[in-house]
Amino acid sequence: MCIAWISKLSKIFKKKLQPEVTNNDVDEIPDLERFAERLELRRFTENKNFAGTNFVWPSTIDVYEHNLVFYYIIDPKWYPDGDKLTTNTIAYRCLIEFKSLDPSKGTHILLIYGKISKYGNDISSEEYEKFREEYPGYLYTHC
Repeated sequence: MCIAWISKLSKIFKKKLQPEVTNNDVDEIPDLERFAERLELRRFTENKNFAGTNFVWPSTIDVYEHNLVFYYIIDPKWYPDGDKLTTNTIAYRCLIEFKSLDPSKGTHILLIYGKISKYGNDISSEEYEKFREEYPGYLYTHC
């Protein structure tokens, strides 16, 4: 009697311990675009393929810069300069990766639309503000 009861209980427990949902029961993966729209991340849905299918992240870019580039694209606070900042950030890392910078021309570079506009040295906060007005989305950084 005891063995029969244990056998019956073990069948009940096995049945209860089995997962109720299997991969076959899931109809589809949640729609990421609808989720982004619900969160009002319009820029995410508009720019989900911002770099195209052949894009490869520069090897010198770290996870923090990946996130930064992502936020430049989708976060409304970066609009309209986020696209330019994205281009300049990725271009800067490509220049480093391919050793295309010439520190003999200056300690810093001004990147505009992904191209070196000029070399220079450390600048004042007033000059930074001037660049911001003249070149929205610029990147002035070390060589």
